[in-house]
Amino acid sequence: MCGIAGIFGQGNIRHMTQILTHRGPDDFGYFEGENVQLGIRRLSVIDLETGHQPIHNEDKSIWVVFNGEIFNYPEITKELKKRGHRFYTRSDTEVIVHAYEEFGVDCLKLFIGMFAFAVWDDNKKIMFMARDRIGEKPFYYYCKDNRFLFASEIKSILTQVDTGPDFDEDFWVFETTVSDKTLFKDIYSLPPASYLLFDGRRVTVRQYWDIPPESDHFHNESYYAEKLRWLIEDAVQLRLRSDVPVGVYLSGGLDSAIIACIAKPDKVFSCRYAYGEKYDEHYYADLLAKHTGAEHFTVEPTSQDFRKEFPGIILEEDRLARVPILRNYKPLMRFFWSEDMFSEPEKRYFDMIKRCEPRSGMVYEAFKLCFNKRSSLIDRMCLCDLELTLPSLLTMNDRAAAAFGLENRSPFLDHRIVELAFQLPPEMKIKDYRTKYILRQAVRGLVPDEIIDREDKKGLAVPISAWFENELRQWVDSLKSDLRKRGIICPRTGSNRGECDRSDYTSISIEMWHKLFFDKEREFGPYPMGTDTTK
Repeated sequence: MCGIAGIFGQGNIRHMTQILTHRGPDDFGYFEGENVQLGIRRLSVIDLETGHQPIHNEDKSIWVVFNGEIFNYPEITKELKKRGHRFYTRSDTEVIVHAYEEFGVDCLKLFIGMFAFAVWDDNKKIMFMARDRIGEKPFYYYCKDNRFLFASEIKSILTQVDTGPDFDEDFWVFETTVSDKTLFKDIYSLPPASYLLFDGRRVTVRQYWDIPPESDHFHNESYYAEKLRWLIEDAVQLRLRSDVPVGVYLSGGLDSAIIACIAKPDKVFSCRYAYGEKYDEHYYADLLAKHTGAEHFTVEPTSQDFRKEFPGIILEEDRLARVPILRNYKPLMRFFWSEDMFSEPEKRYFDMIKRCEPRSGMVYEAFKLCFNKRSSLIDRMCLCDLELTLPSLLTMNDRAAAAFGLENRSPFLDHRIVELAFQLPPEMKIKDYRTKYILRQAVRGLVPDEIIDREDKKGLAVPISAWFENELRQWVDSLKSDLRKRGIICPRTGSNRGECDRSDYTSISIEMWHKLFFDKEREFGPYPMGTDTTK
C-alpha cells in the first residue's frame, strides 16, 4: 500500500504526497523533471532496504511510482535479466520499469497483482499509467487548463485544484457512481483493466483486459475442482511474498477459511458485535483459528465507536463508496420474484439491486449493456456484481487499510480465478440450491467440514440499523436535516427493505462528505509554509 501522485504542468508535488502520508508512513521520494513531477509515500512491504521510489532504468530515462504489488515479480525479473536488463533493487517496482522498456504497454499482460502506477518516459515525452485488471488499487486524474494531475486519492488532487461537488441524482440508484466520473467536478477514475497515455496535450484511455468469451466446451467436475484448488493455492502463496508479517482476517465463512488454511498465518483477526448471534460469527472464526494454530485477535465495535470514527471514514473514502451494511440477501429475493414476475430477467435483477428509480436512462442502459454480455442468468448477475458493485467495495477495502498504513491482499481477486469463474458451467456454481458448489468440492479436506457445510452463513452483518434507531437516532436526524437544507433529499423506492435499507446511512454519508470537503470543516489546500510531514 502506497500513495502516489504526479503533475504535468504547474503544481506542488510535495503537497500532493504529504496528504497521502497515511498510505505510506515508511518512506517518501520525488522525481522533478522539466515539466513533470512524480511523488510517492511508501509503505515498505517488499525490499525494505533498496526499494526506495521513484525507481528508474539504467540510463534514468524512465521513472516509475507504484502503488500495490506485482506478486510474480521474481519470475519476471529472471526473464528480464536474461534479456539483458540490469536491476539495482530487489523490488517488484523495478520490474515495471524494465518490462515497459522491453514490451511497452504490453508489459501489463505479464503482471499478476494489484497495482496502480505511473511511468514517465523521457525519451517519448509521455506518461503511461495503468490500473490492475479488477481495480483493487485506485487511480484518479484531473486534466484541464494545460495541467494533468493524478493521485491515489482525490484529496491529494484537491490540494492543487479548486473544484466543487458534481452530485448526479442517478447516484441514488446504486448509491455510487457507475462510470469513470466521481462526485468531484473534472476529477475522474481510471477504470479497472485500463491504461492511460498522456502526451502533454490529450488523454487516451484504453482497456487491456476483459472477461474471456463464454466457453462452448465444458469439462467434468473433477477437472474444475482440481484446477480451482490449484489456482487458489497458487494465488494465496503468491500473496504471501512479503518482507513483513502477514495476517488473515476471519469472517467465519468459507472464503477466509480457505485462505487461512493455506496461508497458516501466525495471527488472525475477526470482528463481532454485542447484539446476539445474528451479528456474531465468532464461534466459527475461533474454530478456524484453533484449526490453523493462529493467535486470534477480536475487536468489538460499538455505536459510539462508529459515531466517533464516521468523519474519518468519509474522509478516507472521499469517493463515497457504497458500504455493505448487511449482506443478508434473503429479504431481497421477493423483489426478484414477486412484482413483474414474468418480465425480462434484466428488469427483475435491476429492480432487486436498485435503491430508487433512475432520473435518466443512462444508468439502466449501462446496466443492460453489462447484463446482456453473458447468456446464463447466473453469469449475467455475477458480471453485474463484478462491474457495478465490486468497485465500490474495493474502494472501501483500499481506504480502510490505507487509513492505518496496512496493505490488503485478496487472493480470490486473482484475475486467473476470475477468468475460471466465468468459464465454469452455471450448474457448478449453484447446485441443489447451494451456492459455491464447485468451491466447496475443491477445498474438501483442506477446510474443516463444519465450515464447508454451514447453512447459517450471515455475511458481513453490522447492527447499524439498530444503532440508527436507538443510540444514534438524534445524531442521524440532525445530519439528515442538514442535508435537506442543501436541497438534497434521498428518494425512496416505496418498498420496505428492512435491515437491508441503507437510505439513512447514505444520507448522512453525503452530508458528512459535504461538510468535510466543501464546508471548510477541514482544509484540503496546500500545507502552511514550513509544515513538512515527510520527516
